[in-house]
Amino acid sequence: MNRIVEVAAEYDPGEVHPDGLFWYNPRKLVKYAPDIPLWLIYGMRRIGKTFFGTWLAIELYRRYGWTTAWVRNYKVEFEDPQFRSSFLNAPIRMGWVDDTWQMTDKGVVDGEGHIVIEFFSLSTASNVRGNEHPDCHLIYMDEASREDRKVVKRAHIMFMSLMQTLLSGKPDCLAIVTSNRVSATDALLVGFKVYPNPKYDVTKVGRALAIETCKKGDYHKAIDESDPFLALYQQGGYGDYANDDEDDMMALIYDSLPKNAKLSDEFYIIDGTIYGSWTVGSLRYFDVYRGNTFPRDSYFFTPNITECTDKVYLIPTLFKNILKNQIDMGCCRFKSPNVMMPIVNICYAVAV
Repeated sequence: MNRIVEVAAEYDPGEVHPDGLFWYNPRKLVKYAPDIPLWLIYGMRRIGKTFFGTWLAIELYRRYGWTTAWVRNYKVEFEDPQFRSSFLNAPIRMGWVDDTWQMTDKGVVDGEGHIVIEFFSLSTASNVRGNEHPDCHLIYMDEASREDRKVVKRAHIMFMSLMQTLLSGKPDCLAIVTSNRVSATDALLVGFKVYPNPKYDVTKVGRALAIETCKKGDYHKAIDESDPFLALYQQGGYGDYANDDEDDMMALIYDSLPKNAKLSDEFYIIDGTIYGSWTVGSLRYFDVYRGNTFPRDSYFFTPNITECTDKVYLIPTLFKNILKNQIDMGCCRFKSPNVMMPIVNICYAVAV
């Protein structure tokens, strides 16, 4: 077994809490995906995902001298004073490290000044040089999904670039991504064209990646359900904090196309797949188009300039705004999450 997975299996989530639950621990992933190179951990904030990641990084350094690449979307996130001042609080409190360990602009160093955890931003991943990080064996991306939905352009490509640069050719490597809530518009899920099966705690996608969906009742949560602030967050539309169970957009998945649905003459070509839409009144139903013929005077659009041809055009801003308005008004339905993600991504994958 991968030595990182072996270490992760030893993680102690502490005593059981009065609610009968433990803090987050990776036992489900260790059981069902020990040979998978990429773990995606989604859902439920304040359950101890970052706590586990910090412990794992420190333990790997203590045992093997291996360093960890700690990843956020943008460099500015590491410059936040709150992040800088609190990152080592838990490790010091738990006795994993002493107060000689310090935060620097580059990352966390031990008492002798040796780098233990190095900070990387996904937005600058292409600038990383692997030969400068020979001891890096773990990549841990924290807070992958931003609340403002702004994402790094081609986030999954940038993340795989980082994996290839830092981990390729080394034995005993692992990449872990955590996010507070699973979302159909999540940049990595859109890029990998996957969505966790709601029936399972861990969804394996071949030998490529595994997704753990942490739902209410799986792990202890730092904020109690009776906390009055939860009502405030709910009232203020801060649902991402108040309700971590599942993306609301999953309610937009339809089982079967209405019999009176009319095929639109507008088609989208995304990564080689043709998506069509059918209308019934104000509702618009999307699915992969598998027909051999198209309505007369059909239009073919793509959000990717590399897929433009003499018959396929870059989607105009006007059409993109119309589609966004339809999604925002709840007028769109999708045959599956894998249909929903690329369509929604046309409007919400904001590169900054």
